[in-house]
Amino acid sequence: MKENEINNEQESSFMYFQLLTEILIGMEDKDAAKTDMVNQCRLQYSGNEIDLKHIDEFDKTYSPHKAIWWYTRHCFLYEILNKALRIQDIDILLKYRFFLTDLHNQIKEIHSEFVQCLQATNNNNALKKLTVYRGQGIHANELEKLKNNLGGLLSFNSFLPTTTNPNVALMFVPNTSDIQSVLFEINADNHPDTKPFCNIQERSQSMKKKSFSP
Repeated sequence: MKENEINNEQESSFMYFQLLTEILIGMEDKDAAKTDMVNQCRLQYSGNEIDLKHIDEFDKTYSPHKAIWWYTRHCFLYEILNKALRIQDIDILLKYRFFLTDLHNQIKEIHSEFVQCLQATNNNNALKKLTVYRGQGIHANELEKLKNNLGGLLSFNSFLPTTTNPNVALMFVPNTSDIQSVLFEINADNHPDTKPFCNIQERSQSMKKKSFSP
């Protein structure tokens, strides 16, 4: 396959996934969506008493302003949601649209407040860019594809935890013989209309990071 054909395929996949997430986030059947999600969770974790307790707790106590807290908690949500986003599992994403919507909306709300605070300070430098880092392990063949696509489109299909400290970012990279350690430097535009991101430290159950919506 030629390079321009590969780039066209990547761009088409990116646009398709962006449209999919916008559709899921725009769905309004909130009560039915939560029931679908909880039932799916119980089915997936049948026999796992620890996670079933977490699911029961989620069902009884969850509220939208706790979306980030639940996402960063070491339990069923983070693993399932990120995997479904990464492999674009439409069936699972449809089941999880309730939580996906709340998490996106909370990040968007905090991002909006953050940008308004920057605008109020009239700090032009702060308004321009925010540099954050993402450490990730990548197989050699995938890394080669990235090298061959310099200047091209690179997208992440999941909520993306990052940090302002590059050394901290590298701590999260697995250390194995078949994985290459990669440090992504991301210059995020602080414009109100950019893809929303926020500092989740105060709302996180465990992570001291910034997170980007897919």
